[in-house]
Amino acid sequence: MENIFENGSQWLRFDCHLHTKADKEFKYTDKENSFLNSYVEKLKQEKIGVGIITNHNKFDLDEYINLKKKAIKEEIFILPSVELSVNDGSNGIHCLVVFNPEQWLENGNNHIQNFIDSSFSGKSNFENENTSNNDDLKTTLEQLNKYQKDYFVLLAHVEDKSGFFKELSGGKIKGFKESELFKNTVLGFQKVRTRDDIENWKIWLGEYLPAFIEGSDQKKIEEIGKGKKSFIKIGDFNFEAIKFALQEKDLRIKNEIYNYENEVFNIKDDDFIEKQIKTQNSYIKSLEFTGGKLDGQTIHLSSSMNNFIGIRGSGKSSLIEIIRYVLDIPFGKNPADKEYKINLVQEMLGSGGKVKIIAMNKIGQEFIIERTLQHSTNIYKDGESKNININSILKNPIYFGQKDLSNYTENFENDLIQKFIGDKTKEIKEKIEQKQQEINIQIESNKQYENIVEKKEAIIKKINELNLKIEEFKKHNLEEKLKTQIEFNNDKSELEKINKNINKFKADLLEPIGKYTEIPFFENLKKYESKENPEIFIKYFSVINKIETIFSEIEEKYKDLDEQLLETELKSIYNDFLKIYEDKEEEFAKIQREINIPDLRPDDFMGYTKELKSQNLILKEFEVDEKKQIKNENKINTLLQELEFFYLEEFNIIKQEIKKINESQKFIELKIEYKGNKKSLEDYLRNILGGTGLSKDDYEKLLKYPDCIEIYKNLEEIEFGGSKLLAFKAQFLENIKSSLTFKTENKIEIFYNKKPLNEHSLGQRTSALIIFILTQKQNDIIIIDQPEDDLDNQTIYNQVIKEILQLKNITQFIFATHNANIPVLGDVEQIVICDYDKNKINIKVGSIDDKEIQKNIIDVVEGGKEAFEKRKNIYKFWCTSFKN
Repeated sequence: MENIFENGSQWLRFDCHLHTKADKEFKYTDKENSFLNSYVEKLKQEKIGVGIITNHNKFDLDEYINLKKKAIKEEIFILPSVELSVNDGSNGIHCLVVFNPEQWLENGNNHIQNFIDSSFSGKSNFENENTSNNDDLKTTLEQLNKYQKDYFVLLAHVEDKSGFFKELSGGKIKGFKESELFKNTVLGFQKVRTRDDIENWKIWLGEYLPAFIEGSDQKKIEEIGKGKKSFIKIGDFNFEAIKFALQEKDLRIKNEIYNYENEVFNIKDDDFIEKQIKTQNSYIKSLEFTGGKLDGQTIHLSSSMNNFIGIRGSGKSSLIEIIRYVLDIPFGKNPADKEYKINLVQEMLGSGGKVKIIAMNKIGQEFIIERTLQHSTNIYKDGESKNININSILKNPIYFGQKDLSNYTENFENDLIQKFIGDKTKEIKEKIEQKQQEINIQIESNKQYENIVEKKEAIIKKINELNLKIEEFKKHNLEEKLKTQIEFNNDKSELEKINKNINKFKADLLEPIGKYTEIPFFENLKKYESKENPEIFIKYFSVINKIETIFSEIEEKYKDLDEQLLETELKSIYNDFLKIYEDKEEEFAKIQREINIPDLRPDDFMGYTKELKSQNLILKEFEVDEKKQIKNENKINTLLQELEFFYLEEFNIIKQEIKKINESQKFIELKIEYKGNKKSLEDYLRNILGGTGLSKDDYEKLLKYPDCIEIYKNLEEIEFGGSKLLAFKAQFLENIKSSLTFKTENKIEIFYNKKPLNEHSLGQRTSALIIFILTQKQNDIIIIDQPEDDLDNQTIYNQVIKEILQLKNITQFIFATHNANIPVLGDVEQIVICDYDKNKINIKVGSIDDKEIQKNIIDVVEGGKEAFEKRKNIYKFWCTSFKN
């Protein structure tokens, strides 16, 4: 049989008043041997997980044993009870006395029957609901106590006939107000229906009110489960768990008729119980380990509260860090002991060590999140790999390692807020990163235009020099004599230029055409077969065929262009020109020989003329580049404006989230200032401008600007004086890519009780932050390693525990702790006990209702049973002295 409590304490339907065939008023006509099967089957149909069987003034031991055995196979727990008619009031009071079977039926004894016989001593035929015993309620409780065995009492149908409040007057009820025995043993009122009566009960009994519970009180099998429902939260099938749950009614009992928290009666919402007990959050269901110091072990977790406990060095912090590692939760910018935490994971998992997390999303779908040490995380659903984000399964898991909450370092506030905001800024951050990349690309592109003005001036100077030299030749009319040769050379240069551009044109055309001809592009588009919309795809593919036909025609045209026009016709014409040019070369040489002017060589003139043409072409290219540079710089400015817009959008998202945070609670206030963290800007500037000789005053001038973008835009207006200014500009521009994409951080301040958080003590800060984390209700999973380290026990109970108890069904808590207050007062659902033994971590897992787990808790966090008992006795003595 599967362990129903494998994942810790569970909410089960609880029926406190179930009659059986042993009762004289119970109607059952089928065969004897089918009663047990029918009875348990009906319990199962009604989803009753815990039942108290009871009969009027009677207990049938064999029936109880057989029914219990049959029920436990169906994961249903049965406790023995007697509906005792106590000799009190006008008609007697019906009390359900529930017995601990391990004590009342130990060693084959039937102390329950002994008590019944004693209670009805001298009476015969008392096994019916109208016969009362010999004692009133007070005396009956005293008689039960004499057995020194564990039991509790539930007062049946308290507002009806034979009910406690129906049969007793207010004066008589007041007599129980000071009775500790009554308060300690009467743990439930069944079938409470009238809200107004409660105010009277409080007057009569003081503030003491036990659990309000429901039960079938049926007289046949078909009526099992009738009426309103009660639910009980337990972590083990034992008497003590049921008794404790009734004592902790606010935490462990839920009713269809009554909401303890708001004291609401006759709840109209049909889904009330579901909302109260159903898991509403995504959560980690289990951890499985392969390899390392946890090899072969599985840890099952509750969707609610989980505590890893153990002495120092037992491995509980390692488990916290392993969960963080597998879920790939970032440390944040300034974690405490980062290297130590990384080493914990490596030491625990070892080379090739693997962890498998079974996770449930909010709608109950199961995923496997798996990670091997030093490898990436893999996600699977139904055996198939899924390329999805963990946050799409587990909503906003938040992690604080050991000392992280007390490690109040620079940028702590921004880091904390980012943990809460999570994916809400993911989209805008991606836009920011994309824009920063575009800026870097544009800056890199602009490098080809560096010093373009200086280069242009040098070309102009050279052109002027060549013109002066050519003027000397023109005085002797050499230009006219060599005109034909010059024009031929010009023609040749132009044709070579055309050929160069044509080849580039050819290559540019070939790239996109080749991209779609080298792969079966169109065939791949038409592979899909639709089952639901085949006619749509047939039409779609017919259009694709037309596109493919046109593309084929384009491909053929390109071949014609390449083979006929480019390779054949243009080459032929160019070769014709070269032949003409060769024929003219002798004529040109003759003209040059006839020229005889001292110091003026025709070859020099031809060279100057050719170079002048070349330099003019270069000048034109520089003028084009100069325009491109202006356009590029305008593009950079546009990108910077867009980046600024994204920065502001991110700020507004954070600002809106901070507003929600401030409105959600009163003791912490957050304030945010756009690009207000001047320290981050100063640190960056000092890093890139080292060695420039800037003084403190110089940096103050730079810090008047909100960021490096504004410094860049106002670069010509900054005045430092002398060589220092030149060194600053050179260094700044050398780091222009990082500077223009550097973001001045927003300034976030946290105020606790109207005072900045950093002005509070360590304990106050930690307390404020933990309460702040708990009150946000933004995170389905909260993982904290030893939250109690910097907190006193009073703070843990009065603030931390009380908040946790309110969040149980909407948040999964995973705490590592060595403070008993957290698991015990927090009514933890699942305990994981860690023990380090010979290079292996041994794990024990169970609910707080598990007796073996209880013993381990006492050993680990209380120092053992002897120390626990001694402290308990001392505290009891102190409390007695307080009263005196």
